[in-house]
Amino acid sequence: MPQLSAPAKINLALEILGDLPGGYHELDSLFATLDLADELHWREAGQTSLRLGGEVTGLDISVGEDNLVLRALRALEDACGRKLPLEIELIKRIPAGGGLGGGSADAAALLFGVNQSHDLGFSLDRLEELAAPLGADVAFGVRGGLARGTGRGDQLESLPVPPVHPVVLILPPFFCPTGAVYKAWDGQRWRPARGKVQAWLPYLKAGRWGPLAEILGNDLEPAAETVQPQLAEIRQALVARGLGPVLLCGSGSTMSCWGGSLKEVAQAVAPWSCRTLAAQVTGVARS
Repeated sequence: MPQLSAPAKINLALEILGDLPGGYHELDSLFATLDLADELHWREAGQTSLRLGGEVTGLDISVGEDNLVLRALRALEDACGRKLPLEIELIKRIPAGGGLGGGSADAAALLFGVNQSHDLGFSLDRLEELAAPLGADVAFGVRGGLARGTGRGDQLESLPVPPVHPVVLILPPFFCPTGAVYKAWDGQRWRPARGKVQAWLPYLKAGRWGPLAEILGNDLEPAAETVQPQLAEIRQALVARGLGPVLLCGSGSTMSCWGGSLKEVAQAVAPWSCRTLAAQVTGVARS
């Protein structure tokens, strides 16, 4: 049975530049893969099915046609002009709904893996084109690594990968609905991360990390803290203990802490009943 890893992603910087047609936002972002990953297994079958395994945490995950994995399979079928009935098992390790792009990673793994297992012959560029309508994170997940995403976040430029960097992921016991976070941002137009992508590029193109406290940034952070004020409390508690910098992952609610040990971070966020996970920013690409 073929199988493939589906790594989570983190945004080193996320800037919202303005509006695009259709209610979308123009982004400038830096994506990097983590070592935290789901796993996708599949085999040919009489009809397509999807089942879940592993530790399914976070928001409920549908196994119906609205699941991104099945939507990715339908995109492949449309592109190759034939049905690809599969029995799919998704082993979950990435918490769902926290801003780590787990569902997108799973869909990307399906596109990449089934293209290989069924000798469909699509290039990485073509797979990214198929992924883009499913979401910017899906397009990034096809190739992985470290990349700059512009437009809706799906126009990707691969970058050299710095050495592996440890982070601690903080998983609050609440969620930040993406729509609510963007609605809050639309109301205020916060841009705390302005220019940070450009500031990153000289360091990343040289294959090294820059001054993290100065160039990590996420325009959605103040919007998410409006939706869930406890996020600001958690961030402030970490910074007060010298454990920063701290960065919101995507639209939240997961946060990444770039200083301090797992034990130190866990103690700092215990009053908010947060889970913590040790992870590494690997930037490992598929090819």
